[in-house]
Amino acid sequence: MKYIISIAVITLFSIFQVLSQDRGYNLVSEERLSPEKRIDVHRINSGILNGQREDLSIHDGYFFQGRRGKLSKEQALEFFESEIVKSHETRRIVMKSFLDNGFLLIESIRQFWDGSSWVNSAKSLHTYDGNNNQTLALHQFWDGTEWTDYSMETFAYDEDYNRTEWLYQSLVESIWQNIWKRTYTYDGNNNQTSLSYQAWDVTYWRNVWQNKYAYDENSNQTEWIHQYGAGTIWLNDWKQEYTYDENNNITERLRKYWYVSNWLNEWRDKYTYHESNIIIALNQYWDGEYWVNSWHWQYTYDENILMESLWRIWSASNWVNVNKYIYSYDENNNMIGSLRQDWDGFEWINKAVHAYIRDDNNNIIEEFYQESDGTNWWNVWKDTFVFDLNNNQIEWIHQNGIGLLWVNDRKHNYSYEDNNIIELLSHDWDGSTWVLDYKITDIYSPVTAVDESSVYSNSYKLSNNYPNPFNPTTTIIFQIPKLSFVTLKVYDVLGREAAILINEEKSAGSYELTWYAEKFPSGVYFYRLQANDFTQVRKMILLK
Repeated sequence: MKYIISIAVITLFSIFQVLSQDRGYNLVSEERLSPEKRIDVHRINSGILNGQREDLSIHDGYFFQGRRGKLSKEQALEFFESEIVKSHETRRIVMKSFLDNGFLLIESIRQFWDGSSWVNSAKSLHTYDGNNNQTLALHQFWDGTEWTDYSMETFAYDEDYNRTEWLYQSLVESIWQNIWKRTYTYDGNNNQTSLSYQAWDVTYWRNVWQNKYAYDENSNQTEWIHQYGAGTIWLNDWKQEYTYDENNNITERLRKYWYVSNWLNEWRDKYTYHESNIIIALNQYWDGEYWVNSWHWQYTYDENILMESLWRIWSASNWVNVNKYIYSYDENNNMIGSLRQDWDGFEWINKAVHAYIRDDNNNIIEEFYQESDGTNWWNVWKDTFVFDLNNNQIEWIHQNGIGLLWVNDRKHNYSYEDNNIIELLSHDWDGSTWVLDYKITDIYSPVTAVDESSVYSNSYKLSNNYPNPFNPTTTIIFQIPKLSFVTLKVYDVLGREAAILINEEKSAGSYELTWYAEKFPSGVYFYRLQANDFTQVRKMILLK
């Protein structure tokens, strides 16, 4: 077996912090979470930062090492809260699972371990229409003797299977009462044009907040207006305007805020490119008369491969170094790590290293993170992975660093059937041995067959990804009118294959999937759908 040891990047916290202030949302800290939960939380934070409609339900669930488990928003939040505070003496039994790889979640039961047996806690029942779109999620709790309804989510869709409404209700004294709803609208290209959130106020829907989106002829987003509710009306809050060059590369993002009756400048980001690669990302703020430099990122490439990113701030009419990341790659140009260095005023000082070891199949079998005090490297955490002959992950061990030592913390073992996870068994380390903690059992069932002569009979279709630009995730939707062998691949600007998202036979229907581009450098990418004789290519921009 071949081991490739290199250095990998930690989250660019400064950009993350700026973006989180931009959106005005509270983000979950990822720094000290175990890697599985850190990945999960990072997905959600990234979705929030990229304006991905803030949904954590059927289309934005949580993940077990790349295996998507679809949950309602309430279930997802419950999972994250319980996992992050280590209240994880629980298991979730999935009676039937989800749509992404051809399966639907029909029922899910959560149980807690009381020290001697598993005790029922909560259950969700899921209903779908003939096109496999979820229309109902009914939530129940165990009252000690039977399952009792307590909340319900209902969903509506348009003819293109875009969600148009998400309604949440609660059962109060045997009556279903409205709590909140989200309403979605789209243009003729299936670009989302608005998302509104309203709360039920006894007798009417009270406006809380709303986002409105505009696009150019290439479906690039040109405007994002955020409004807040005042009773039954909407009032402007802030907006962002986007400008693109002839290659559809974003060149400027301008932030404005609403004051009295006018939009006033607040800040802007300006992007400079070389051969479709971003080389400068400049942030400036408006002082009321002029644009004033604030900070910038400078990117260095070697044959379109990102080698270094340098962050500077503007101080006393000069650019001052803050930190930089130096990236390394394997022979296939996969980014496998980076070294972070901080500027102390005189020289670059090593600060953090994030390293990977890969096997011959490019699976990461070891990952660790260390920090430097300027003299020595100290262990922080390490993950070890084991894979079967089908490259399914069958074991994950997390260890925490104590000085130069690694100490066991948690272990997961996975079992598979037809390459689907059917059991996750979790253990905690008690200081001398692994102790059973919780398990998740999954049972799968195929999706309902779709009538090929119905709504899918019109044409093949590849929609624009959203959001675009994105960092680090984006959603791609496509539609096929009949049973087809489908390939969906991502290519970089040089035409090199970057990722294979789908390469299998698919029934007629509309499909949605997410590309996770954490390990890829900023730049322009193309995604290509091929189904039978149909081929279509669209462009997207990864902007880190």
